[in-house]
This record gives sequence, structure tokens and C-alpha cells, in this order.
Amino acid sequence: MPINYALFENNVTADPDEHAATVQMTDTTDLDALIRRMIERGSTTTRADILAEMKDAIGACESMLLDGMRVNLGGLVEFVPRVRGVSTGPPPRSTRPATAWTSAPTPADGPRQRQHHSHTATRPSRLVR
Repeated sequence: MPINYALFENNVTADPDEHAATVQMTDTTDLDALIRRMIERGSTTTRADILAEMKDAIGACESMLLDGMRVNLGGLVEFVPRVRGVSTGPPPRSTRPATAWTSAPTPADGPRQRQHHSHTATRPSRLVR
């Protein structure tokens, strides 16, 4: 099955001939569909065993993300921790600067600019989905 995509004006560069491609999703799938596909492709592992291992892998990924780690699953996908929400008051002191991107610039602004912020968060008890 082909991957469908659309081209949009690229506001990050000044070149009017450069466009950004965005994949057009055809559907959403879940863990059960992934396991069915594995079995269809010839896996000799039982559905129950695959499900148990997948749940263990998901739990381990969540734990590593909560520890502030980047998780790479064999080059297929990379998960990174993300902070979401509103902050009030002055930023806390930290010795490790984090890099964040400013909001997308208009074409007149040129390329995105990096800003350095120093923030440390405590480890949350769970991931927010």
C-alpha cells in the first residue's frame, strides 16, 4: 500500500520552491492489530506471549521516558520525553540547560532560532496520554 502525502508551503525557509511533505494517514491501528499482523506474517509465538512481551516493552519504555531518557526502538521509532502545560512564576535553577525551539517564524523572520532554558522537573508518577 502506498504512503500518501501532501505538500505544503515551507515557512521555515525563504526559498519559495521548497515545500514540506506531510503524510496523510489512512487509518489508526492498535496493539491488537499489530499482534494480528505479526501472526499473519508467520510468527510462531502465541498471541498471549506476544501481548505479554509487548506490555512489558511498553512498561519499560514508559519507565525510561519518566527517567528522562530517549528511547529508540531498533531505528523504527524514537520516543522522547515531552513537557506540556503552563508554567507560572520564575523558572527554577538548574545546571543543565535544555534547548527548545521558538514558535514557527514567518518567512521574513528567517530560520528558527534556538533558545536555552534551564529547567529541572521532578519525575512524574505516570505518563500523561
